[in-house]
Amino acid sequence: MAFETNSKIEPEKVSVKLGKTETSIKGIVPEENKTSCLHNKVEEFEVDPFIKNLFQYFIEQFNMQHRPIVHCLIRKYIVNAKKNPVKIFNQLLKCPYRIYFTSLVGFFYEFGIGTTVDNKMALENYVQATKDTVSTSQVDSLSLLESFRLHNHYI
Repeated sequence: MAFETNSKIEPEKVSVKLGKTETSIKGIVPEENKTSCLHNKVEEFEVDPFIKNLFQYFIEQFNMQHRPIVHCLIRKYIVNAKKNPVKIFNQLLKCPYRIYFTSLVGFFYEFGIGTTVDNKMALENYVQATKDTVSTSQVDSLSLLESFRLHNHYI
């Protein structure tokens, strides 16, 4: 599932008053004018809190740990939560907002978490994750991605 955004929309100019001078800054949109193409859909759709937490944990571990250790930590996280890796993997595949979990799906394929190891599918998902672009307004509207902005890392 892919989301299309209209990339031809020009950022609005906003007047900012600094002391006695007023300056226009291109690209800053007042909060009341911000609308994300996904905003309403995201509010209607609830992502399983475990999936949100797993994704946040995945990102945090990639930022802190050496890569070969991360798959062990993810497996341990799932086992400690007493969750079935196959069910988690299937939830990721069926999620309407799978675009946000593409790298995690690739990771599951690469290390056989909830599925058999499939390097071809892992690569396809990693490549798709690099192609998927999420505009800043979309990211801002998703609390799921709040930790990415804090860490300034996107996987």
